[in-house]
Amino acid sequence: MRPDTVHELKEPIFDRRQCVFEDLSLNLPLEASLAGMTLTFELPMSQADPIYLKDKAENILFEWGKPPSLSEVREVSRQYLG
Repeated sequence: MRPDTVHELKEPIFDRRQCVFEDLSLNLPLEASLAGMTLTFELPMSQADPIYLKDKAENILFEWGKPPSLSEVREVSRQYLG
């Protein structure tokens, strides 16, 4: 099965066996992927488990403090599509 993304997915990054970056763009709606959006998990030092929705230029459009459901991702990404 082919993923619903037009991006080359980035490999996860681990630091001392803990994942500090993971590309979750497979969970985006196809329309958001075609618009250049990406969905990534990045572990900062001061917060817990943020998930970022970013545009083509890597600007953060939305941040979740906990892992969102697929319906939440779809709803928020559609707000930024039009």
